[in-house]
Amino acid sequence: MKKVISFEEFSNMSFEELNQIIKHNEGLPKGHEDRIEIEDPISGKSEEEIDELLRNHGYLPIEEVEERINAKLDEYAARKEPGSEETDSEQ
Repeated sequence: MKKVISFEEFSNMSFEELNQIIKHNEGLPKGHEDRIEIEDPISGKSEEEIDELLRNHGYLPIEEVEERINAKLDEYAARKEPGSEETDSEQ
């Protein structure tokens, strides 16, 4: 069963305890039963439940946004490399 930590409990944890949770969760996929989730203090929902709610309203998770931005930056960098078609046509 997935463990959910209350926000109050989370805010009282030491840096070492937080690192242990992060390391524990790193190798586990979202929704895995062994993940440790931190409850949102306002809604009382876990991070996974909030991600699902936001996705249902058209918002993307930050990881997906970062991937899209990095792909665009890679695409831009490739166009600006010497020898690329756009660089050659600009001269």
